[in-house]
Amino acid sequence: MRRPILVFVAGLGVSAFLSAQAPTGDQIVQYCRDPHPEVRIAACSVIIEHGTGTARELADAYSSRGTAFSITGDQDRAILDFDQAIGRDPTRTLVFGFRAEAFMARGEFDRAIADYTRAVELDPMHTDAFYGRATAYREKGDNDAAIADYTKTIELDPDYLEALGYRGLAYEAKSDFNRAIEDFDAVIRLNPSNAAAVDLRANAYLQEGDLPHAKSDFERALRLDPNDATATRELSRLP
Repeated sequence: MRRPILVFVAGLGVSAFLSAQAPTGDQIVQYCRDPHPEVRIAACSVIIEHGTGTARELADAYSSRGTAFSITGDQDRAILDFDQAIGRDPTRTLVFGFRAEAFMARGEFDRAIADYTRAVELDPMHTDAFYGRATAYREKGDNDAAIADYTKTIELDPDYLEALGYRGLAYEAKSDFNRAIEDFDAVIRLNPSNAAAVDLRANAYLQEGDLPHAKSDFERALRLDPNDATATRELSRLP
């Protein structure tokens, strides 16, 4: 015999508004999308336990609960839920991305790459999937593959600051300092007050052996952020 919805949800110790009265089916669906992960987990669990929805509705519940588990840091349970969501609807681009992020959090970069690859197969315009896969490649040390995916990300969104910055770091890792500096230039043009980006460009100049430009950038970074420890340390070493 199934427990009443009120008892089931209240028994999980969720917020008072859930335990005050038995929620309707529509309310449970709404709570399954709640921004608070503990509310979302409880409400989605009601839908999943009762199992009376359509395959799409159950996929929604598993996906939403999975993202809530991921937020709380429980990547193992998140992945199990994403598996269930994908099993019910294998065309869900976002869920492949969510599961890839959970694999990334566990350091399983090959599995993350496989999921991001499936996401871009389903949606070739999925900017965040290209960015995520690039990051997974960079974490593995495959800077060429990372650069290719960061480049695709930037083609889709020229103002994607993180992709520009990390592509610069990937170029720097390959000792291609000119291209690294070009990417850091682009970040700084888009966000002139970004002291961290100025530090990155300064460091690229430093590795290239261009001490005047490196010093100028570290000084600029310090003006932007007087507490910039990187700029303070590097300026103390420069002539």
